[in-house]
Amino acid sequence: MSTSTIEQLQLDIAGRLESLDNFSTIPVTVIRPRSQAEALQIQTTLDQALAGLVQKGGKSGAAIIIQMPTADVPESNVPGPQMEVTIQVRVLENPLVNMAPETGTLRSAEQIALDVLNALHHFDPGTSGSPLFVDKKAIEPNNDFPGKVTYDCYIRTRQGLDPAARVAPVTISKAGALPSTVVTLASSTVGAAIRYTLDGSFPGPAATLYSAPFTQPTAVTVRAAAYLTGKQGSDITETKIS
Repeated sequence: MSTSTIEQLQLDIAGRLESLDNFSTIPVTVIRPRSQAEALQIQTTLDQALAGLVQKGGKSGAAIIIQMPTADVPESNVPGPQMEVTIQVRVLENPLVNMAPETGTLRSAEQIALDVLNALHHFDPGTSGSPLFVDKKAIEPNNDFPGKVTYDCYIRTRQGLDPAARVAPVTISKAGALPSTVVTLASSTVGAAIRYTLDGSFPGPAATLYSAPFTQPTAVTVRAAAYLTGKQGSDITETKIS
């Protein structure tokens, strides 16, 4: 199974933190369930982390959770979406457990959050995007976890998607007047299958297959699109016969 760039980004951030000595006693959990069983396992880990019971390096009381990324497209008129991807890294601390002299990490949520920002700012995961950088809203307190000290850290990067290969749109030509209007459909993409509808519905791959010019005796809206394996279907072209 292939891994998308934003999925890989999440994994690389977790790997980056896991690789550094600053986090040798701080467990890192990635939120990305693939199945019901995995979702239940992650929920159990989160519950234990919230309770400060997940041990790492013989210590417990704090945890880091890598949330699933979000993406914005600040500039829409570009070939292939250029996305501003935001990754939220949540730092949780249970002070009662965390500050125990022998078994706690003895590191505050604030210090862990600063270490997260320091570790990820200008880190380049090499996933065809820009290096990571700390967002303007770098650290934000989170009060959704009573009894815990929680901060959300925000990391950004830019990633672009290559423009998808798309079939050329259909041209619709009409000749003559009702009730003998002749409709001709064509696409400049060699080998493309043209599909059309006359009832205003979406001309998807299951719509009527165009094979030759046809006579349309009544007023309708012709909608057509072209399809070819290995490419995205074309934009829709439509014209009214009246």
